[in-house]
Amino acid sequence: MGNCCTETRHQDGSLRLGELNLDDERLRVLAKQDLKISYTKEQRDAHAPKDPAVILLKEIPQDLISNLKSPCYPLGPFNFDKDEPDYHDLPVLGPYQMEKGSVYLGQFKNGKRHGRGRQVWTDGSYYEGYWKDDMANGYGRLVHFNGDVYEGEWRDDHAHGKGKYYHPSGAVFEGDWKLDCQDGYGVETWPDNVKYMGDYKEGNKHGQGTFYWGSKDVYKGSFVQNFIQGYGEYYWHDGKVYKGEWIANRMHGKGEFFWPDSKYFKGNYIEDKKEGPGIFRWPDGRELRGEWKNGNPIGSATMVNADGTTIVIDYQEIQKLDIAED
Repeated sequence: MGNCCTETRHQDGSLRLGELNLDDERLRVLAKQDLKISYTKEQRDAHAPKDPAVILLKEIPQDLISNLKSPCYPLGPFNFDKDEPDYHDLPVLGPYQMEKGSVYLGQFKNGKRHGRGRQVWTDGSYYEGYWKDDMANGYGRLVHFNGDVYEGEWRDDHAHGKGKYYHPSGAVFEGDWKLDCQDGYGVETWPDNVKYMGDYKEGNKHGQGTFYWGSKDVYKGSFVQNFIQGYGEYYWHDGKVYKGEWIANRMHGKGEFFWPDSKYFKGNYIEDKKEGPGIFRWPDGRELRGEWKNGNPIGSATMVNADGTTIVIDYQEIQKLDIAED
């Protein structure tokens, strides 16, 4: 927060817009030069709001200014660089007190916010960007009361289109939005080197995607409502691989498991454990065919040797075999 160098403070603690120091960090949002108040009498008469609930202010309340939130990420000043042709003939008016005590400064068209504009709410959150028909439309930046930031495309007061979201934890999402939710394709990263690239639906990872863990593990496959679910392939950093079905982040259904020393299992899984019929194969070509429960073979099983001959071995003999765990 910068210090005020040249300001005139009134008895009620407020500041007059014409007396603000435009270099003061607290006042940047409401008094930046790119939204300098400018209009002719004809423009004001044609475009100023007529709604009696929208009040023209002579002064900006100091508590509103001092409560402005800082973005959680150093984004730099917002640039109004996506003007439409009709914006150039619209006046910059205000500041106006809007609904629930918020304050707007910017362009108007036929009494509605339209074109470049900034609005600050009493909780310290603010939007700076483009407006159309009294709603955020086009491109803009919203700083939430907790420092979260969304910058991107808007439609009728909703994040909608391409946009980027910054979270105070350091997480960043960039991708498609629909009605304030991540929806479509996106890339999300976290400070601990975790990353997701893939599909979203209504704010959740949903569809096909790839998830990278900080441990160097990687999952490629299907997601349902933020869960690993459906068919997918999981690659552990130590070389193990599972390819098969998942439910709620667990290996569940038919799958294949590969070890880095060429051991291999094909069969059924329930909640990350081998369960039901399955085949375990050693690098020398031998196969154990039998039933599994809670990750371990049960009962007797058939051993198929590399030359194709078979023998039936009992449970005691199976316990002596080198069977890798997942």
